[in-house]
Amino acid sequence: MATFLNKTSIDRLTRTLIQKSARQLTLVSPYLQLEADMLDLITAKADQGLQVRLIYRNHQFLSQIYSLARHPNIAIYVSPKLNARCCCNESNIILSSRNLEPSRDGQQHDMGILLTRSKDADAFSAACRDIMDILEHSEQLFAEKQATEQLSITTAVSERTPSAEMYFALKNQKVQFASRPGFDNEADNDTLLETSAWSEMMKLDTDAVRQQLVNAGMLVESSGKLYMTARAKQQGARTRMGEDGLYFLWPSKLELRAN
Repeated sequence: MATFLNKTSIDRLTRTLIQKSARQLTLVSPYLQLEADMLDLITAKADQGLQVRLIYRNHQFLSQIYSLARHPNIAIYVSPKLNARCCCNESNIILSSRNLEPSRDGQQHDMGILLTRSKDADAFSAACRDIMDILEHSEQLFAEKQATEQLSITTAVSERTPSAEMYFALKNQKVQFASRPGFDNEADNDTLLETSAWSEMMKLDTDAVRQQLVNAGMLVESSGKLYMTARAKQQGARTRMGEDGLYFLWPSKLELRAN
């Protein structure tokens, strides 16, 4: 049966859950700013072979995210409409109101529940399905780990965006698709173009093209920012991180059809 957790229990059991994770750990939080001991714990577990997935909403890219992204066993995802908060491994799930960030005034009131695979099988399975759904509709950052190794992470890195060498040096390069099941060969070999370059090719204004992409269900607006949809990704479009934040790459043969 589910166990009620107060603020103290959430903090203590979250660390215990991470420590006891054997194969996979998933952390879901709209805001991500890990305390030093939590960061060390996650990194240490990843060093031991634990596969870690972090899903968050906030578009800010803290320097610690770049540090985590360098690790081959840690994957980071952005979900622009995320409001769920949970910590999950192969045996337990903590669902709570607490973000993965320090309490600003020490007076926050949070509560949650602990589900176990053995005693709460139905609820545990339902929660896992929802976590997978969130993951499938999220955008993975720093997917190319070899490119991540080129990052220079120092204390001078901005708290909002990187000021050293850009992670995505391929912002101004032509990018080719890797082979993916479910796409024909012609689409797999299509060249990806930034929105501005794609607009020039189509001889259209960039803002007009962005609006067409929204109307066609390729982009969605959230909190004044545009994010790529699963529909666009299925057609081969990709999101990348540049000096000014997220930007989009589109297949040159992409067809826009309004929803």
